[in-house]
Amino acid sequence: MDSEKERVASSLRGLVARTAKGKVKWIESESDGFYTDSMGIRIWIDAREGSFEGEDYVISFYSLPENSQIFEFTDVDLKDVLQNSFLVMRGLYQQARLMARGYRDKLDQVLDDLIKDDPDHIPF
Repeated sequence: MDSEKERVASSLRGLVARTAKGKVKWIESESDGFYTDSMGIRIWIDAREGSFEGEDYVISFYSLPENSQIFEFTDVDLKDVLQNSFLVMRGLYQQARLMARGYRDKLDQVLDDLIKDDPDHIPF
């Protein structure tokens, strides 16, 4: 196994966890991507036309304030070290989009409201 790829996969899982906890402030870019800044680095997630059907998800790192790209990886790059890398990165992209556009709380409220009428729902 490629230890750099494993390190990247681990950092991706960390970013997903931080995002789920609401510890990452995602900002929408002008090009349908989303970014957050951490420790003088801009972390950018974007969906691009894939080499097969559908999209590939790409995470890029840029130095600030120069805004020059220093590293990039895709879900395809991680497929041999991160099971379901496409689903993980797509999930992160979707969460970043919800958070950047201010829809996360609204969506949670609507889902919770609709669940009340689910005849199979068992409250916890």
